[in-house]
Amino acid sequence: MDRSSPAIAETLGCAPVFSQLRTAELQQLVAIAQRRVYRRREVIFHQGDAADRLYVLESGCVALTVRDTEGARSAMLSALAPGDLFGELAILPGSTRCFTAEALETVAVVALPWGPVQTTLWARPAAVESFVDLLSQRIHSLSELVADRSFLGLEQRLAKTLLTLALQHGHPAGESVEIQVPLTQSDLASLLGAARTSVNRILSDYEEQGLIHRLSRHVTQVDVNGLHQLLG
Repeated sequence: MDRSSPAIAETLGCAPVFSQLRTAELQQLVAIAQRRVYRRREVIFHQGDAADRLYVLESGCVALTVRDTEGARSAMLSALAPGDLFGELAILPGSTRCFTAEALETVAVVALPWGPVQTTLWARPAAVESFVDLLSQRIHSLSELVADRSFLGLEQRLAKTLLTLALQHGHPAGESVEIQVPLTQSDLASLLGAARTSVNRILSDYEEQGLIHRLSRHVTQVDVNGLHQLLG
């Protein structure tokens, strides 16, 4: 076992899908896994690439984005937290990536070739059930994203997004929650499908109300209770 194997085993073991495996099964995947580090704004894979690997995020934050057919505009779908799987559509034979995965900060990931993963998971019903749950959550998240953009105003969507980030990437800081992911105002605008100037205006209003704190271009702390009250 090389020096990276314990880290890989720990990362995979923390993911719900792989936590269903026996130790021997997990070690078989560890033996073929690769641990990779990406710098801030480095692309892990592009939309349209062949989908042949599954990834587990070990540390840092990864953004999933989609681009229009001309590649001129992009929209962020989600900001992943450690322990999250991505690239799961590699389950479909001959499929291509339907989004781009980009590091928002220095990140470490574990990459697994899909073939051996599929063989291992399919032999363990509990792991299959967990994988199906993951796919269901993805569909639910995308459906909620479409619904929010259709029925909620930008101020509500921004408050909801900040609460989600606080839940997934936050740590308590007194009466507030510190967001441990370097999302810029442009990133938030992309995540909301809105203009950066509009997002910045609302962030300024939130800051005046004491609902958030910003450092440079990043939201660093949020008042969770205050944002919940804003949403009603």
